[in-house]
Amino acid sequence: MLITKNAALVFSRIVVSCLPLKDELFGKEQQGLIKNLKSEDKIDLKEFAKVFLLEKETYQDIVKFAKSLGKNLVDRDMVLEFFGGRPHLQKIVRQIRNQIHGKKLAQQFLFAHILIPVEIVSAGEKLSGIYRNGNSEFSVKNLVPFPEDAAMSVGQKVLVHYAAVITTEFDRATEEKILKDQANQEEFISACEHLGEIDYSKFMNLCEGTQTVVKNWRFKVS
Repeated sequence: MLITKNAALVFSRIVVSCLPLKDELFGKEQQGLIKNLKSEDKIDLKEFAKVFLLEKETYQDIVKFAKSLGKNLVDRDMVLEFFGGRPHLQKIVRQIRNQIHGKKLAQQFLFAHILIPVEIVSAGEKLSGIYRNGNSEFSVKNLVPFPEDAAMSVGQKVLVHYAAVITTEFDRATEEKILKDQANQEEFISACEHLGEIDYSKFMNLCEGTQTVVKNWRFKVS
């Protein structure tokens, strides 16, 4: 299974956004793989998974997702739809049922771990937005952009994973597919309605941790 350059770039940002919750730190090997993509159209997904320390289950799930779509090449939209959609939602719901005790923490973890479309409502030093899906509305506070995406404006749509703004570039069809899958996941919508907001300056101190891990990750996602 191969993955395109642009898919690998956006995938790398999603993985980097998880780092504040993990022990490993990324360095020359990961940066080198991404830098080499400048001259390559695609690479082996297995190589990407090895370098970026993907969980075996995540690698297997995205391969399965690609095959379910009749494809043997992972593209950018597929990565976005995977991490915002049904396969990843179902995995995280299983995890919180088995591993996380406490309803509020479980709901925060579920919401944070899924790639979501957000409309920016406050730009500048404290970047915040609103997630809207049907009648559900959820405030997302203290987001962290990657260096290339720092100049954002009120009303702009972005995709968010944990505290990080993963990309500002996606089409309406991708957004609609993500929102539909999320609307159909009862636990996710229940979390939105019960919590009402998440503030990443407070929740696991993700704002500060994310600022640390993204500051040197200077590769444009396009």
